[in-house]
Amino acid sequence: MSYYHQPSTAPLDNRLLHEHLDARAQATPDKEALIYFDENFDRKALTFSQFRYLSRCFARALLEMGIRRGDRIALMLPNGLECAVCCMALHRIGSMAVLVPLGDIKDSQITLLKKIKCRGVIRSLRIENKQAEQVQRATDGLLQVKGADGSAQIKVLITTDVDESLLDKDKVEKDKSYLEILELGKKLDCWTLDDAQSKVRPEDPVAVVFTSGSTGEPKAVTFTQHAIVNSMTTGSFKHDDRYFMARPIVWISGFTLLCAVPIAGFTLVMAPSEQLLAEKYEYAFKIIQGERCTSANLLQNLLYRLIDEKLYKKYILKSLRSFGVGGQRIPKNLISSVIDVLPGIRSLLVYGCTETLLVGLQPISKENVMTEDYGKMFVIPGVEIKVVDREGVVVPRGVIGEVCVRSPKAFLEYLDDPVATAGVKTSSGWVHTADLGMLDSRDRIQIFGRKRDSIKRSTRLVYPVEIERTMMNNPHVKQAIAFGIPDKNVNEEICACLVTKETGSLDVGELEAWCEEHFVSGPDGLSLKPKYFVFMDKFPQTGNGKDDRRTVKLQALGLFKQQRLYKDAGLIL
Repeated sequence: MSYYHQPSTAPLDNRLLHEHLDARAQATPDKEALIYFDENFDRKALTFSQFRYLSRCFARALLEMGIRRGDRIALMLPNGLECAVCCMALHRIGSMAVLVPLGDIKDSQITLLKKIKCRGVIRSLRIENKQAEQVQRATDGLLQVKGADGSAQIKVLITTDVDESLLDKDKVEKDKSYLEILELGKKLDCWTLDDAQSKVRPEDPVAVVFTSGSTGEPKAVTFTQHAIVNSMTTGSFKHDDRYFMARPIVWISGFTLLCAVPIAGFTLVMAPSEQLLAEKYEYAFKIIQGERCTSANLLQNLLYRLIDEKLYKKYILKSLRSFGVGGQRIPKNLISSVIDVLPGIRSLLVYGCTETLLVGLQPISKENVMTEDYGKMFVIPGVEIKVVDREGVVVPRGVIGEVCVRSPKAFLEYLDDPVATAGVKTSSGWVHTADLGMLDSRDRIQIFGRKRDSIKRSTRLVYPVEIERTMMNNPHVKQAIAFGIPDKNVNEEICACLVTKETGSLDVGELEAWCEEHFVSGPDGLSLKPKYFVFMDKFPQTGNGKDDRRTVKLQALGLFKQQRLYKDAGLIL
């Protein structure tokens, strides 16, 4: 049956995040822990000793300002040393870091922020104009929330920018700049912080991460210190690693990487994440070259840029031993191209979700990238996994169903929402991921996408990945997204949205002939060949850098609606 669990050989770690940092600062005080390049390519760094000292100063000041264990503090910060120091300071006193993604602060997220009753806000306003407007709007919304005594719920507002004109001292009495907080903390005694730290427990909630809200109202996913610490004890990092992070700290993947630094002792290299999603994508490779980074987590758009614009010839990337990819299905043709141009490098395919953190991974090298094994991942030791049908019954090996996960690093709850929590996490700890997957005879898990993306065609469910994998074998296709189009005869017909390697390089008639040859009939006698094709210059992206499948589908449906009928010919969007 589709259940698997391999016990971990490493014992669970009951230490706290700040205890790891304090030990690391004592063992390697002068080693660089964090490196940050700003938008002007100016380099800033903190050693482990400096990281410890500044986080203690900041924590002492927070205590002086009335922030306590269990308080919820909204962090609206870009990547940077300030964000790292703020996070660790909150960990020290047992406050919860509510991580708010910049550039994607929706009204529904502001509403959720109000509901969870944050006691403080730590923010930046010296960011891109649209982001700054969203941060200010979110701050104004939180300042309207009243506590039980009728006073403002927000007691502390900290702005990391030095410019005093950006502060809201007329709105919040304790509005201070980041530097003011540090200076205050340097003057305070240590005993109050030591006492506060002694009361923090591994079971305390440490971070709150928002779901995107793309399929409904966003939720506040809560993790304990114990979950975060033990998510980073899989041996994925080495002491001498210099790891380039292409993701924001306020994403769960970025936050867990930051927390891994004191646990594993490697050096984390950061840059403004918005630069990497926009026109300054070369930033990443310039930093990797200059810092001789050994590992990196790279977004799909950076990998395409590396290949399409031959950046591997412009930058010396020999130090890079591995790169991690995940968050969405990455075409094996793309990974193969990267491995071809960077000899000796390997890729790590990773699978997880916000509520479960890391579940599976697969090392990819030149030897296995183009084989049938691609995408069949090893389950992380210590993680239980099962695949179930619609009734929750475990299915036989080789049968597709919903992936369920149980492990010590799974989320605690959706904050202040027991009904939503019970809908995803059972009383026995199993988390329903809403991902479709299959466990094979070798105990490897293969992911076929989200349940909601399945295509109901006649009497069977069709998984978009089945169509997309085949379409990616066409030499002219760069990217493919498949979905269902309403059809009165078979429920849904298959539509393929394609990005070609060269504009106009693919004739629709030739494409249909190619599909006739490469798509075979299924058990119901129907071919998986798409009936409709839509061509796009590029796919829209979500706020976290993934292909936005929902928007692609909506745009395609809008195009069909304009045409008033479905046509077999390809449509250009």
